[in-house]
Amino acid sequence: MSKITKEVTYSAMMVNVIGLLCVVPLLVAYMWSYRLFFYKQLAEVPINMTLLLTGLLIISLAVHEVLHGVGWVLTKGCAAKNIHLKFRMLMASCHCDKPLLGSRYMFGLVFPFAVLVTSTIILSFLYPSNVTLFAALVNIALCGGDILLFLRLFPYRRNKIIDHPDKAGFAVVA
Repeated sequence: MSKITKEVTYSAMMVNVIGLLCVVPLLVAYMWSYRLFFYKQLAEVPINMTLLLTGLLIISLAVHEVLHGVGWVLTKGCAAKNIHLKFRMLMASCHCDKPLLGSRYMFGLVFPFAVLVTSTIILSFLYPSNVTLFAALVNIALCGGDILLFLRLFPYRRNKIIDHPDKAGFAVVA
């Protein structure tokens, strides 16, 4: 069994609050540029925002968490049998129960950002609408905790890392 030398964890509330603060600049930059190009089209489209946001959140959250696991499997650092999806206290998570090299763990952390955020932003500029706008915004917001953990993990990128099974975060192992 590996010995934990450093633990970096957050409560669900803290990771969501600090994570949202991490993505505010991205949200503002995206909204500003989108509004600059497509404001007239958005103002003309009536839509039930509550239903739209709820649907986008549920779908994006599920895909987002699966993509963490796919990212870790792609690095060949973790097998699919070591990936576990959990839904607890209004927070979904994907957990790899095997220690990974920090850089491999980081790849899995940013994989949903690379896939979902990039694709929905491109899609929103190719097909401007309220749906594509909010899909991009939801996906950016969902990556807040991942960006926070990525930044906190950076000094340990050459160490072995194990995903924390119950909290948002990780542990450095010897």
